[in-house]
Amino acid sequence: MTAHPTGDRSASPPKAWTGRPMPWFRLGRRWRALVVTVHAASGVGWLGIHTSVLVLVATAAFSGADPAAPLTAAATLVRTLVLPVSILALVTGLLLSLGTPWGLARHYWVLAKLVLTLALVLGSNLSIGPQVVAIAHAASTPGVELAPVDVTRTAIALALSGVVLLTVTVLSTTKPFGRVARRRTAGGHAR
Repeated sequence: MTAHPTGDRSASPPKAWTGRPMPWFRLGRRWRALVVTVHAASGVGWLGIHTSVLVLVATAAFSGADPAAPLTAAATLVRTLVLPVSILALVTGLLLSLGTPWGLARHYWVLAKLVLTLALVLGSNLSIGPQVVAIAHAASTPGVELAPVDVTRTAIALALSGVVLLTVTVLSTTKPFGRVARRRTAGGHAR
């Protein structure tokens, strides 16, 4: 049996006692506002960077012009901005889920957003980003032939990951699916 937070079973529980576990830290109003602002800015920035890289790679793949310039620009964006912005979006999202009543595992949309964001961070930094840098290097190195299929494949991967990034954005704004079902203890109390 869980001890009553005040130690006295006849006294009414304090306002903070809701029967569910309290987060190990809580963001105050000003900190929450700051973290929400940084999270929104990093998410929008990530979407903008991703879209820019997609447009540059698609231009290289489908314009028929020399692909070196757009691919070099795309590689510069990938090397300088994708890692810090994607990590910032992930970290601020974790802070918001752990430090606010939304919780990390209380709502399906938060869990879905976390899983998709982790996949995007890993895919952007370990797979798609290095591929953009590799094709940019091939396009700008004399004597190295750039396979058009590699550029097209990279553009398709960027488009698909862009859809996932938009899905994460939609989850943030619509908050679908409801709450995660809470387990019941032997006494019938929710945990």
